[in-house]
Amino acid sequence: MSELDWWPMSPILYRLRQSLRRWVATAGLSFVVAVLLGLVLTLVAGAHRTSTAPDRYANAFGGGYDVAIDQPHSEPTPEVLAALPGIEALSSVTFVFGILTPRGADEPVDALVFAGEKEAVAGTNVIEGRPPAAGSVDEILVSNSFLAQTGARLGDSFELSSLTQEQAAAFAFDTPDPGGPTTTATVVGVFGGAAELQEGYVIALFSPALLDLADIGLGGRSSAGTLVPGTTFDGLRAQIDTLPNAADLTISAVDWVPDSVRSAVQTQAQGLAVLALFAGVAAVAVIGQVLGRQHRLSEAERLALRTIGMTPRQLLADPLSRAAVPIVAGSIGSTVAALAYSARFPTGFVKQIEPQPGVRFDPLVHVVGPFLLALLLLGWVAAGFAMSDRPRTPLATAPFVDGVASRFRRVEFATGVRFAFSGTRDRRWPASSFAGLMIVLGVAVGALTLGANITRLVDEPAEWGSAPFSIGSGGDDLPDNVRTLLATDPDVAAVTYYGAVSATVGTDSLFIVGMQPARGDLLPPVLSGRLPQSDDEIVLGTVDARTLDLGIGDEFHVSTNAGVERLRVTGLAVIPSVNQGDGIGEGGVVTLGGLHRLDPAAPLNIAGLEFREGSVVETGARVSRIARMAIHEAQPTTEIVNIDRIRSIPMLVAAVLGAFALLSLTHQLIVSARQRRRDVGILKALGADRRGVSRVVHVQATVYTLAVIAVATPIGAVAGQLVYRVITDGIGASGDAILSWPALATAIIAPVTLANLVAVIPARRARNVRPSLHLNQE
Repeated sequence: MSELDWWPMSPILYRLRQSLRRWVATAGLSFVVAVLLGLVLTLVAGAHRTSTAPDRYANAFGGGYDVAIDQPHSEPTPEVLAALPGIEALSSVTFVFGILTPRGADEPVDALVFAGEKEAVAGTNVIEGRPPAAGSVDEILVSNSFLAQTGARLGDSFELSSLTQEQAAAFAFDTPDPGGPTTTATVVGVFGGAAELQEGYVIALFSPALLDLADIGLGGRSSAGTLVPGTTFDGLRAQIDTLPNAADLTISAVDWVPDSVRSAVQTQAQGLAVLALFAGVAAVAVIGQVLGRQHRLSEAERLALRTIGMTPRQLLADPLSRAAVPIVAGSIGSTVAALAYSARFPTGFVKQIEPQPGVRFDPLVHVVGPFLLALLLLGWVAAGFAMSDRPRTPLATAPFVDGVASRFRRVEFATGVRFAFSGTRDRRWPASSFAGLMIVLGVAVGALTLGANITRLVDEPAEWGSAPFSIGSGGDDLPDNVRTLLATDPDVAAVTYYGAVSATVGTDSLFIVGMQPARGDLLPPVLSGRLPQSDDEIVLGTVDARTLDLGIGDEFHVSTNAGVERLRVTGLAVIPSVNQGDGIGEGGVVTLGGLHRLDPAAPLNIAGLEFREGSVVETGARVSRIARMAIHEAQPTTEIVNIDRIRSIPMLVAAVLGAFALLSLTHQLIVSARQRRRDVGILKALGADRRGVSRVVHVQATVYTLAVIAVATPIGAVAGQLVYRVITDGIGASGDAILSWPALATAIIAPVTLANLVAVIPARRARNVRPSLHLNQE
């Protein structure tokens, strides 16, 4: 075929090629919309599925118990509780001072041993095997976490060594020679569920027959009961108050998913919801900007269309209809993507309470969600098109920009600054894109700041009121030789002794810690007011202060087994977690005299310790060896465990928003390079070489990104600190927020580096501009 035969087909091939390019671009945009909106819908569906998991789990596996009764001692017995007029049925489990060791091994298992009925551990179900046989002391039911820690399987055997009741009261687990009964037990079943998540404990459960062994050390007991119809909680409380140690017993409504686990689940769900919200806003903004830049009519196109008679509404409808194609197609694709990824939720620990794992269709999210997101996108794009149709002002560069640019001797740097902050002959400077990018990066900086502070909160016990180390595990006063050792060892920097007593304020429970500073400065962090100085003063955790409606200067009465006393609130503080107290925002702290005023027999059985820097390991080993008692590292409480479970979410927010910001910046630089082809042609005509043109584009990307960072970083850092203070105020922890310099450095260096990486594409296009094709543009 000759060139003359080929020529008539050239216009047809040109139109086909242009049409193909448009469809490829449309398909590409549809894919981007589907991916970004699919991510948003996946997060929304995940947050909804996570938040509803506890209720769905309770409906699937819940029992018929009404009330939970917790007591720090094994008295009164289950028989006494079951005999109360308001109790119809009762199941109990009792803590056993026992040590489990795999048969044939020397190292014991770090597990809690209980004896009783599995039904009392609300929120669990046997997932493999069976419970121990009634009357058997050689079979155990273990938790999922027990298998994970030990690698054990059904049929494996463990040796149980127990303390006597006297040893349990005097030394707890620190005794070197347990003198209680021993037995060999075989794993016959595994249980799991919501209750296993509480505190993250590793549990082994024997049958109630273990409690009948002679002189076995027993601790606290938990019971689950069914109330006689017509019995109220207040009525049951009145019946319990007639029993010995009544002030130590607490009652609460039974929930098949414990409150602490519900709180952790809701915290994760809220974190996912926040992530979904930020991702949704960023996705709409970024996609809207991309579609706006892609389909917005140029001034020449608008002039031509007005000339042929198109109205302003038609000028808006034309690009909007073209933008609607990838929006609609992408929205449909986002539904498919979100549904396919729904099986990945819930994540982490919440998987254990998901009654129906796998793909889950959520009509509200998977049907209504894409429709709403599509409407938001169309509205955003329409608003952008409407603003772009405003009358044009003469092209001018801001005086400030000219002043900054003129300070650079190199033409490439001056031109790059002007390109970053001035419009083209056909476009205004994209102020909306700058504002959108600033918001996205500001939220990312806030998320990084929040994540850094959460990490510090979880990793530093002082933030939640606990000493770095402790010695003693309950029972009687610490022996005199241990006190002498702690007072004289040169590498022990600080020592504070603690005791505790359970009390009630009206119908509410209050765990009160007594303290005696002995060395150094190891005191609870004070949030407001001051620490108690006299025996009738107390500081409260912020959570209990809100619950009891008490503030600094208020007086109230507390009831203990020894009687009723009046205390005055002198401050709010972060409460140490000792003995069985949750601490942080719950409970109160009194002086040693105040503790003995509430309970004359209360022992100081825990010592909080702080070692000198550089000698922690050696000092801890030496003190433990001489005292013949174990040194314990501070263990996070339920609230801290819950926060630890979501510490990755702020980093995910920062990563997702950073990706959106990078996508927006990439597209903006590419569009800017296309719009400035005439400007680049002029530069080349004046003698700029390919390397110089590349430098202009990279300077533009760097200066533009630095300007965004300069505004976004301080705003985001302050916002992240404010959110952190809200979180710590909710649990009663120290709210001192820090500026994380590594996070700020990341927020500055990473965007600039990535901006220069993505600038490689528009720089390459600018280098290839041919002046002869663009200098004749009007």
